[in-house]
Amino acid sequence: MHDENIEKEIVELFVQKKVRKRVEYELSSKKKRIDAFFRLNHSKLTLNQKTIHPIHKADPDDVIQKLIELGASENKAYFMGYTEEDGSYVTLAEAIDMAFKFGMPVIVYCGNGIGYIQGEQMYGPAERFLLIAQNHS
Repeated sequence: MHDENIEKEIVELFVQKKVRKRVEYELSSKKKRIDAFFRLNHSKLTLNQKTIHPIHKADPDDVIQKLIELGASENKAYFMGYTEEDGSYVTLAEAIDMAFKFGMPVIVYCGNGIGYIQGEQMYGPAERFLLIAQNHS
């Protein structure tokens, strides 16, 4: 089951205002949920550019370390992706590991305005970004 409150928080913090209602609707619809993931795949059109920070040539351990440095807990992360694990709470290591293996659009939210998003892997590595809310200290 999806945590609607967390997903609304993610949309509020990281999605551009002009498409928030659409993304919220898609995430809440069983049929349209995949559309939300592919919409988020186009990060420059959907995400607030002030909140995404590219990660270049990172491996899972690098991403985990960067998120922990920002204040993420190693014990709990919210995983969103078009998989069976969608909408589940897992450890940070499990979430990042699944994201790297999956190759499709994924969001890992650590709470407190920090997270990770990756786009669909088409050619070469997927686009990967740290998500850092503008009000994160």
